[in-house]
Amino acid sequence: SVTKLGKGAFRNCESLEAMDLTDTGITVIDENTFDGTKSMVTLCLPGNLLTIGKRAFYGTGAQELDIPASVTVIGDSAFENAAALKTITFAPDSMMETLGSEETNSRIFKGTTSLDMVILPNILQTIGNEVFAGSGVKEVKMTDNSVPSELRFIGDGAFADCVNMTSFEHLSKVTNIGDAAFMNCVNLTSAPVGDGLDYLGAMAFAFCYQLDSVRIPASVTELG
Repeated sequence: SVTKLGKGAFRNCESLEAMDLTDTGITVIDENTFDGTKSMVTLCLPGNLLTIGKRAFYGTGAQELDIPASVTVIGDSAFENAAALKTITFAPDSMMETLGSEETNSRIFKGTTSLDMVILPNILQTIGNEVFAGSGVKEVKMTDNSVPSELRFIGDGAFADCVNMTSFEHLSKVTNIGDAAFMNCVNLTSAPVGDGLDYLGAMAFAFCYQLDSVRIPASVTELG
């Protein structure tokens, strides 16, 4: 019957090992609710969850993250420095169209150094500033790889310092690649852009030593 947890309710509960919210009526996980739960290996989110607040799981020890289809908002730094997190999976029918902000340094998954794979929804159109910066992500997939991603905007530093990532194959409809978006992705070998690209940011692919070429289509109107 629980429908709400207050701000910081379990903050710095460093010995908390598991949290199962599956059968609750919780729709909002507020700011700092599980901030600092560094021993929480197991995390199950409620199926009707709508919002994950700022720093809600900052530094958590969760290893796997399944984000329900109903979630449409994830706040800044929600999972920042969750160093044990290995996989992030969005539901195939996810309603998430915007992940992070174009205006602020979102840092939603920044510093998730153990991150191996991310599965994003095809409906996603925006990845905001620094969302995956400094993460260990090796592979980014879409929930349905048989159809093109709807991704349009990649923010400043969105994947900066992702030194394990070898390819990013979801730029076919992207119109904006922000400043330093893939900076220091030193093992990136493939990132083919589409014909609709409008803005290619300053240092967007800086220090991508393994990237042999970057195609700049006729649609580009501004280079950073």
